[in-house]
Amino acid sequence: MHKTTAALFWKLAMTFGSGLATLGLLERNPTGWVLLSAIIIAAVNYLVGDLMLFPSFGNLIAAIGEGFLAVAVAYVVALFNPPLQTSAISLAIFGALIAMGEGILHGSLLGTPRAAL
Repeated sequence: MHKTTAALFWKLAMTFGSGLATLGLLERNPTGWVLLSAIIIAAVNYLVGDLMLFPSFGNLIAAIGEGFLAVAVAYVVALFNPPLQTSAISLAIFGALIAMGEGILHGSLLGTPRAAL
């Protein structure tokens, strides 16, 4: 599997898992809406975080930035999609999980066993 394809797959899987844990379980959102949100968030995080922030600022800033970006995108998706509910707690936990996951993902892409968080 090509390295970019594998990274996108793991990014989507991590985003969906984090979304299920927070937006799905805490907010009781349907799995389909969580999956749709995860696809949008993973795409935006890849385009902004991985292609712009990561090469310019490194792992730590990119991981934190992608956590904040994931929260912002989830909030905007929920604004335009009334069936999707969010709260400050679920978004904060979601952002933290994304930031930690991205730090680990970036570390594995760099070939280091642990993230630089």
